[in-house]
Amino acid sequence: LYATMRRWPQHWWLISGAAFVGFFILLASADIVLVRVTSASFGIRIPWWALAARIPLLYTAISLPSLGNFGTRELAWAACFSDFGTRDQLIAYAFVTNTTFLVLNVLVGVLFLPRALELIAEVRRARASGAAFPEPLFTDPSDP
Repeated sequence: LYATMRRWPQHWWLISGAAFVGFFILLASADIVLVRVTSASFGIRIPWWALAARIPLLYTAISLPSLGNFGTRELAWAACFSDFGTRDQLIAYAFVTNTTFLVLNVLVGVLFLPRALELIAEVRRARASGAAFPEPLFTDPSDP
C-alpha cells in the first residue's frame, strides 16, 4: 500500500489533466445549450451540430481587439450562422448577448471597486514613504 501511495504524485498530472478536460467539456456543453435556447428566443433555430462546430470559430473571431466586442461579435455571428437566420436576427441576438455580458462585467467590477480603490491608496502611501509596493500587496481573503 505504501509503495502504491508513493507513486500517486507521479499520476497527478493525469488526474488534473482529466479534470481540466472534463470541466472544459462541461462548460462547452453548457455554452451550446445556453446559446441554443437563447437564440431560439430570437427565432434563430440552430442545430446542435452547427453550434458545436461553429462556436469555436466564433470565439476565435471575437478575440480580435475591439471596443467591448461591439461590432466584431455581431459580424462574426452574422457570418458564422447565416444559414440559420436573417442577418438582422443574428446581429440583434449578438448585440443583446454582448450588452448582457457587458452589464454583468460592470456589476462584477462594481463589487471589486472598493478593494481596487483601497489597493490604489495603499500603493500611493507606500510610494510616498519610499517603498515600491505595500507589504503584503495582496492578502489571503480568508484572513480576518
